[in-house]
Amino acid sequence: LLLLYPTIYLLLGDVFDSEWAYEESGIRSLQEKGSFGEGVRVCIVDTGIDISHPDFENLQLIGFRDFYAGDNEAIRDIGLKSHGTLMAGLLVGNDSFVGAAPDVSLSVAIALGPDGKSGNEAMIAQAIRWCRITQESDIISLSLGTEPGTVFSNSSQTVEAVQESLDSGIFVVAAAGNSDPGGNESDVSSPASIEGVIAVGAHDSNGNPWKDSASGSTTNPQSGMERDFPNQKPEILAPGVDMWSCISSNSDPPYAFSTGTSDSTVIVTGALSLILSMHMDDIAGEDDFIDHFEMQLVKSALAKSAIKADESPQYHDTKMGYGLLDAESWENNIRIEFGIEQ
Repeated sequence: LLLLYPTIYLLLGDVFDSEWAYEESGIRSLQEKGSFGEGVRVCIVDTGIDISHPDFENLQLIGFRDFYAGDNEAIRDIGLKSHGTLMAGLLVGNDSFVGAAPDVSLSVAIALGPDGKSGNEAMIAQAIRWCRITQESDIISLSLGTEPGTVFSNSSQTVEAVQESLDSGIFVVAAAGNSDPGGNESDVSSPASIEGVIAVGAHDSNGNPWKDSASGSTTNPQSGMERDFPNQKPEILAPGVDMWSCISSNSDPPYAFSTGTSDSTVIVTGALSLILSMHMDDIAGEDDFIDHFEMQLVKSALAKSAIKADESPQYHDTKMGYGLLDAESWENNIRIEFGIEQ
């Protein structure tokens, strides 16, 4: 089985930032309240990370594992286009720019090859299980998936690994996928299509859905059942067009622009990290475990807080999801859903 992560393009230009993404998504507002992701454990499954990049100087990297080549000693990014480093920069960059949640404790697993593909699904499943078991992650961020409309079987190793994570109280955030105009566009990518996963599409600086952001199906292709609130796909759109981030430290400059649902996935991961840093104890409750009901409340708060298109007559749209990410409003709705006092 071939896994693909959404394609990216790199473009150096005259505007060396994408601050709009952090401002308009409400992430900067939560950071102004003092939350930068402290105490939250995030695991990224990708092509690795260039740990020598200057924006990662103060990074709390608590784990690294190479499931592609088995070299766990040399912390690196094997991607030809630095995909893993790009994604990590959006989350934890903290020098030339400030990422979405720079104070999280980060784990990175290599499970994709240099070209961003894996011909062995077991690599992805092993990486996800490592995030869950060894790293005890709170969030697993997956900027990867099948081609949109391609569905894993219920017995897929990746589906099983993702479901194990969800059942263990770990949030899984995954890319909705980048559509191929000539391909199957019947649903978002897998594993974003799994019910409990937060599937993320991309929008631009004007709030318009990125044209290649995958649309979701109204039915779950695995069960054949109608999808319902708050698990309709995609759940949310987040900034994902012309995102300025880190690439190989050997590049001059070591930064580039990137576009895709990969990028928007990390922005949602960052927003959720800020919220968990603020309210983890209240969300987990007395048993200190985020169960299915509590996870659904978090997703419900996300859906209710999303910025809706003015002209949209629907609460959920197969392209726009429940709307655009508003992290500050998401946090406010978390307070309401869990009865957290101001």
